Amino acid sequence: MALQQTGRPMPWLTGRTLAWAGFDVMSSVYIGIVPNVFFPIYFQRFVANNSSSTAAWGLLVTVSIIISGVAALGAAALAAHVSRFRLIIVFMTGLVVSLVFLALQLSFSIWIVSAAFVVAQSCYFAATTNYESYLPEIAPAGTMGRVSGFGWSIGYLGGVAGTIILIVALGHWREDARIFHATFAIVAMLTLLLAIPVFIAMSCKGFASLRHPLAKPDWIGISLVLRHWREHKPIFVLLFGTMLIHSATTVVVSFTAPLLQRNFGQSYKDLLWLLLFLQLLSMPTTYISSMLSDRWSNYKPIMLVLSGWGVVLLLLAFATGGWMPWIIIAVLACCLGATNAALRGFLAEAVLPSQSTTFFGISTFVGRISSALGPLLFVVISKAAGERIALLATVAILIFGGAILWGYLRGGWNTAFRSGVEVP
Repeated sequence: MALQQTGRPMPWLTGRTLAWAGFDVMSSVYIGIVPNVFFPIYFQRFVANNSSSTAAWGLLVTVSIIISGVAALGAAALAAHVSRFRLIIVFMTGLVVSLVFLALQLSFSIWIVSAAFVVAQSCYFAATTNYESYLPEIAPAGTMGRVSGFGWSIGYLGGVAGTIILIVALGHWREDARIFHATFAIVAMLTLLLAIPVFIAMSCKGFASLRHPLAKPDWIGISLVLRHWREHKPIFVLLFGTMLIHSATTVVVSFTAPLLQRNFGQSYKDLLWLLLFLQLLSMPTTYISSMLSDRWSNYKPIMLVLSGWGVVLLLLAFATGGWMPWIIIAVLACCLGATNAALRGFLAEAVLPSQSTTFFGISTFVGRISSALGPLLFVVISKAAGERIALLATVAILIFGGAILWGYLRGGWNTAFRSGVEVP
């Protein structure tokens, strides 16, 4: 717990952190509904409707991850010259425009639909990079994990609202391309409606004028950091472990919905109810995990959560039965938000506020590039040896990444670097 000079704990739940967490609420409408659930099904059934639809989706995921990673790095660089708050508004506007385009798309041209999806993903991650870089500046020392977890947990409220609206508005529709076009339209409208109060609140709390000193104006020090990476070795160890973890978890996020529909016969409406269950359960589990990380141990909760990802992969590979989709989603709900919030908090603890945009930009870029490897490897192994072997290979990648993260946290590098202590 961070202390003021009087010895009293500094409050972490302030008007500024609430305004900051509002972005998670707004952005979860898109990220929780479109790329992770319904766009993969729409793309495979109506855009790439052939025997190679799984491979086409895996390739699109890979391309979108690479391009959105570059976009995130470019957005971090632009923050040296343009207000991060202004950049967030611009990129979220681009996201809404891309969704409107998908909603109005009348043809099934694979190239046009793919381009719109790539633009939407790029805008989302470019905005998120600058948003997350505020965390070391607004959260008191020792509360990074708690603030990150709080933002991620209440962020599911946006996805819950969107899912309920979809159940009411589209639950009785026939399952054809029109239901997906309507889904994209509703997500675009809700994102826009939430963006207005969120950006007003952030502006009132000073985010528009919140700047940090930059040591060098060229790409906000990115090139300087990369040239002197040995001086930041603990952070790059963290990023390498995160890279492997993202490679594995991206496979789960990208392929769970299609696998549930294909292997367990889940309909559009079934997936909506599963998504609502996932979001509602993820809110308390994410926050509880972040609280345990701050109060109990910074490595035990995340290791438990990573074990849950392994269970999800094994269930997807071997499970059968009518209740299995609910069990899979229940386990996933205990892992999804908790993992992302914890990794965001670990990085915020490791970097200085003056370097936050630089390292969050590098983190998003590395994370997006590495996340491309997971789906690509999954597709290649699936074609050669089947989906079950591909899922088991993903478990191996997850174990490797977890081992590196374990060494980083157990070695105390996360606290040694931030405090300025020389790391052996």
